[in-house]
Parts: sequence; structure tokens; C-alpha cells
Amino acid sequence: MPTGRSARWIRFVDSSSTFRKHLLWGIVLIVVGLLVGPGGVSIFTS
Repeated sequence: MPTGRSARWIRFVDSSSTFRKHLLWGIVLIVVGLLVGPGGVSIFTS
């Protein structure tokens, strides 16, 4: 198993990738919220 600095780096990369995933989901939810927002429901009912 990696020890010292490399272990810390691996842990950091792991946490940053999950953080990036959460950030992506946040952006997606915001975009969807803006599209579906006031008067945007017409997208689904056309």
C-alpha cells in the first residue's frame, strides 16, 4: 500500500473527483431549474 505523500495525493484526487461530480450535478440542476422555471413547463407540454 502507498504510504506518506502518495497516499495523501491519492486521497485528495479521490475526494476532488467526487467534489467535481457534485459540482456537475449542481450545475445540471440549476440549468434544469431555469428551463422548467416560471413559464418553462411549456417545454414538456409543448
